[in-house]
Amino acid sequence: MKAFVLPETSVVVAETNAVNTSSSTSNSSSEKVAEITDTSYEDENIQLAITAQTIDDTTVHIVDITVSDPSYLKTAFDQNTYGRNIKESTSEIAENNQAILTINGDYYGFRSSGYVIRNGVLYREEATSGQEDLAIDSNGDFSIINEEEVSVQELLDSGAQQVLSFGPVLIENGEVVVDSSA
Repeated sequence: MKAFVLPETSVVVAETNAVNTSSSTSNSSSEKVAEITDTSYEDENIQLAITAQTIDDTTVHIVDITVSDPSYLKTAFDQNTYGRNIKESTSEIAENNQAILTINGDYYGFRSSGYVIRNGVLYREEATSGQEDLAIDSNGDFSIINEEEVSVQELLDSGAQQVLSFGPVLIENGEVVVDSSA
């Protein structure tokens, strides 16, 4: 019940994680107006393109994102609340945070341990044995880390802005690293 049903609030995030794009927040005539299609978005700071491919009878959506500054990569919690079983639809989270693109998140709330860093804020520092995470630093660089091999303090000291719990790693350095039968 605790893992899947009963809501448990730990922290309510006071500040919204909304991305203020130039196209929606400024009246300056020198700024580029956002160009939006069903599969793309482009303004002077953010460009993204969505394509679909069929791989092994599965439709895979690929999003290519380019930002002028890594601070445009933000995350948000359901109902702006860090905790367990706090629920909100992805579209509601997007609307509440003025997001251009949303992707359903990781499994931090399923576990009672594992690093949680969002927008540079540490929410949980207890490591999970063997857990692999995606870390995004302040330069926008992505890396795969193993919680047993790097401390949460080392991640913060190196500028980690987001640490997402999603492992095991499926693709690393462009190569499939998991057996397809797993």
